[in-house]
Amino acid sequence: MQGATVWTACSGDSRAVLGYVRDGAIRARDLSVDCKPDSPEEYERIVGAGGVVSGASGASPARVWADGRVGLAMSRSIGDGECKRFGVIPDPEIKRFDLGAAPANEPEADGDRFIIVASDGVWEFIDSDDCVQRIAECLTDGNSNSSSSSSSNSRSSSSSSGGS
Repeated sequence: MQGATVWTACSGDSRAVLGYVRDGAIRARDLSVDCKPDSPEEYERIVGAGGVVSGASGASPARVWADGRVGLAMSRSIGDGECKRFGVIPDPEIKRFDLGAAPANEPEADGDRFIIVASDGVWEFIDSDDCVQRIAECLTDGNSNSSSSSSSNSRSSSSSSGGS
């Protein structure tokens, strides 16, 4: 980040997602593109290099097969030497975004709220919108819990010190 500008560079199975508020509703915006081997451009490069791509099936994602034995579920990877010969590249897709933070004391105001960066361990099970909704709920619950817990903590410390 530099000021209100953020860059994402994706080369693998992680994703960056912005949680923002528009018209009083929390929404998600993907800040990176998933490096999936069955996307048209990635598929062409991999097959052109002699790789084999199997399509997604049920809960199993599309995969790049190297010599029929390595099933990599992404089309770009920094550290996978085995699939490099078959069109898997380390080059990240780089994107730039200008953020517009919402005023902290106005929870319903339009603006950017948070960024989630997570790996396929999250994205295989929930989509960006669901993840943003869950985080927003936690932040809302956390804000209300933190004010009530700090007031209960001050009550308990004053009552315990008052009895000495």
